[in-house]
Amino acid sequence: MATKTLGSNYWTFRDFASGRLPNGNFDPDVINMIAENNPFMQDILWKECLKGNEDVTTIKIGMPTATLRAFYEGVKPSKSAKKQVTNSCATVSSLLRFDWRLFQRQKDKAAFLKDEQADHTEVVTAGVAKLLFYGDTKETPKAINGFATTFGEYAPDSFVDDKKSMFYCLNAAHGSGASSGHLRSLWLVGWGRKSAYAIYPEGTNCGIEIGQLTEQYDDDETSDDGENKKMKWGIQEFNQDCGLTVKDFRYSGRICNIDIGRAMEQDAPDYTEYLRRLACRCKEDGASRHFYMCRHMFEVLSVQFARKTQENAIKYADMQQKLSASILGIPVSFNDVLNTDEAAVPQVA
Repeated sequence: MATKTLGSNYWTFRDFASGRLPNGNFDPDVINMIAENNPFMQDILWKECLKGNEDVTTIKIGMPTATLRAFYEGVKPSKSAKKQVTNSCATVSSLLRFDWRLFQRQKDKAAFLKDEQADHTEVVTAGVAKLLFYGDTKETPKAINGFATTFGEYAPDSFVDDKKSMFYCLNAAHGSGASSGHLRSLWLVGWGRKSAYAIYPEGTNCGIEIGQLTEQYDDDETSDDGENKKMKWGIQEFNQDCGLTVKDFRYSGRICNIDIGRAMEQDAPDYTEYLRRLACRCKEDGASRHFYMCRHMFEVLSVQFARKTQENAIKYADMQQKLSASILGIPVSFNDVLNTDEAAVPQVA
């Protein structure tokens, strides 16, 4: 898991949990709840925006040149090419509402509330994960651009230009027969201050902001008996602001067009080979690398490694009293958001 040693301005949720409690800050219990509901959130490196709701970063798009010279010959000057990129944050929200009288009757009000909070924390973190992977401002202007916009096209196998993002997007479509319509992607993300990190608005707290529990009457509320009556509710709001900066796409990548409905067939593609290719193509250089996939995809990979008598490619370790998997030495995180039918990723024109 990435730690704050990657840079004093870059943090993970576990770092934010240190010394922070309910006075507008994070409760470690909430951190643990997030980790249980969506382990993906533990891996992310977070950085505070430099300009309100926006993160302005400089990306290198060209390198200087070197000159072969002899005595009394000059050196041609050159410089690296750079451009500024601005990424904004979006907000994922959920509203907890329950019958206040029911709450008052609970013997253990804290346990009742924590159970309700867990559900809302889960949907908010799932919403954040969905934005980070699939967000697209062209389709939803109030969203953000996720990894799918960076790796939205794949190149043919003959393509060798590693300075283009499509080089890091591998097409694993089933070669024969009709598609089942259940396409998935497997992702490799290298989190780091020079590769990819999530952002949150300047001057705010990173992570889920849990509002105060308040009592509220609603006028003309339709109750369970079908009549309009005044109801007294317990209200609590959950919000999280997030954005994504992919500073250098060469540290991350995608295996796309995986037909999960046909992935266990004998003539299915060798996904373990794609996995190795992606791991080799993506840069490391100190980045915190993680594979992200749905559990069904992990099942398929486990079976394929077993068929090739390469079961040792998958290892398990006891991390924080939880069994954690890794493939080819790279940690694996499961994410339910990735168990979603995707549109087919096209080949670059």
